[in-house]
Amino acid sequence: MDFLQIVSLLLVLAAGFGAINYLVLKLPSAIGILIVA
Repeated sequence: MDFLQIVSLLLVLAAGFGAINYLVLKLPSAIGILIVA
């Protein structure tokens, strides 16, 4: 994997975790992403 693929994968994972937090956990964004991570 080159650098661009790694960066895009990290962005997709962060967006996915943010969506899980928004739809399921309903915590403030910083706290929710810390818990999911």
